[in-house]
Amino acid sequence: MRPNVVLAVLGIAALATGCATIPDDSRSGNLVSAPTGAVSGDGAEAAANLQSRVGCSPSDPGQPVVELSWEPARSRGDEQRVEVTLNPGGFGEDNWTSPKLSGDVSELSWNEHVDPGLVHRWRVLTLQSDGWIASETASFDGPVCIADQANDGGRSAPPSSPAASPQPTERATDNGPASTPTDRPRPSPSPSQVAPLDPMLDVGGDRAATRLSVTEAGCALDVPRDVVVTFAWSPAQVPGLEQRVQITVYRDGFATGRYSLSESLGSGASRFTWQGAAEPGLVNHWRVVTRHDTGWAPSESASLEAPVCIGDEAG
Repeated sequence: MRPNVVLAVLGIAALATGCATIPDDSRSGNLVSAPTGAVSGDGAEAAANLQSRVGCSPSDPGQPVVELSWEPARSRGDEQRVEVTLNPGGFGEDNWTSPKLSGDVSELSWNEHVDPGLVHRWRVLTLQSDGWIASETASFDGPVCIADQANDGGRSAPPSSPAASPQPTERATDNGPASTPTDRPRPSPSPSQVAPLDPMLDVGGDRAATRLSVTEAGCALDVPRDVVVTFAWSPAQVPGLEQRVQITVYRDGFATGRYSLSESLGSGASRFTWQGAAEPGLVNHWRVVTRHDTGWAPSESASLEAPVCIGDEAG
């Protein structure tokens, strides 16, 4: 899902405290031309220290609440704009752009055009005498609120557990002991088809896989929208009877049974390529579970931000 036009539906009032808010009557929408020719800056002419807080409105079910804040450029500009995009490649013609903000504004409530569970990138533009100066780019995950859960087919995280920011993954080239590669893409089973893995042992230890990393994540050539991910890890020091990969978009998906489960992998496997399991554009959590005589030993979990593929953009 990507925005089709450059617009903002934020009716914004710049307050003396340096905060911009959205009036109740501002949701009809107004077209706003995006500034052109912005150049990156990190000195006195650019805004800095971009921060965000996300949540859900306690009085308006399904309404996200996103508070953006920053330090205005030390060399105050004539005006500022905030740009938000879902495009992983950066800012272009498909941004949402706020109306004019004064050079002293340092906060903005951005509660429209927030897609639940997706990574939003944003920056602040400052109009200086020689043109628009762009701040560094920051990001926030769209919160998943109660009404979103009712309408998204169960894909997104619960409202009490907004999707986490992707954690850095170890790009290891040494994937541990010799293994039986399992690189052929396979379809993803529905979480509803997954049988519980009982009993589940404590996380970590020498009976669990370690050093989880994603070596490749891209789009399938044969199926529009499908994401192909190659997972890698080091098998448990104490070999098990088999291994499986679990993946979920829910932060508590492993505990609640809402995850997809790979086919059985050999005890020495350290690599697995899976097509269709990762949800495009969302933060996906994954781990490796190893079966022993006494139960399943889960690894620590890792996260990846799945790419948005052609089918998603077209749809």
